[in-house]
Amino acid sequence: MLVLPHNGHVYTANWHPSGRLLATGASDGAHLWETKTGQRVSHLRTDEVTSLAFNPTGSLLATVSPTGVVRLWRDGELQDTLAGYCCAWHPAGTGLTVVMGTEVSRWDCVTQQTTAWFELASPATAASWSGDGQLLLVGGAAWRAGQVVELGHSGRLTSLALSPDGARYVTSALGHSAPVRDSATGSQLLSLEHGHSWFTGIDWSPNGQTIVTGSTDRHLRFFDAVTGTLRGVLQQPGWVCTVAFSPTGSWLATTADDDCARLLPNPDIGEAVSGRPR
Repeated sequence: MLVLPHNGHVYTANWHPSGRLLATGASDGAHLWETKTGQRVSHLRTDEVTSLAFNPTGSLLATVSPTGVVRLWRDGELQDTLAGYCCAWHPAGTGLTVVMGTEVSRWDCVTQQTTAWFELASPATAASWSGDGQLLLVGGAAWRAGQVVELGHSGRLTSLALSPDGARYVTSALGHSAPVRDSATGSQLLSLEHGHSWFTGIDWSPNGQTIVTGSTDRHLRFFDAVTGTLRGVLQQPGWVCTVAFSPTGSWLATTADDDCARLLPNPDIGEAVSGRPR
């Protein structure tokens, strides 16, 4: 396990597509880390960063601040500033989807211009594209083939994750359960339960077999993505804020309220899921 210490609260993490770098968002901006050594290689100084994402080639990093500012960075240099509370890169690398309340816009990578796209029924704080670029989930709505469909969610979503094939998705909303739903209809297929603790982060493994969640009771939980069965638990030093599998699924990045991010290797994950003693 590698521990990545910060000088303040660390909210979120996102992997570079190569897996060689991890970006973390913290109270003093964004940090870039070598995942092989755990060494910090860059510090992008801004206000708080509560969400961030690399584009598909890893050449651009989008950071999001709670003040509604999206910043685009290339090689540590600020390239552009947009208005939004959440964002998601199109998997083809053509642009960035930006959400500001109920307004969804598109930033084009070639023209570097932002254009309005569509309006939501209610504000969204999370967005994600399917790998084939045919489906966009944004808050409680889905865009597909030019049509926007409200999926009937209640409550403010704190995070969402699509299955690798885009057929299902799972959401968390600071509650004790996380529903797994059909992407086409929004109908609930499973419910992942946390007992008396709140879900604070969620991700789907690249092989589609496991859903990992973080919670306020300082535990990671690993669920079977097909049956919803709890397969394993790992205790953490603090309230877990974010969980993120590496592109190959061989590492898991976590952030917690002890001002640290952590990289957990596959052996630790495997032992937790199999129930073998550590």
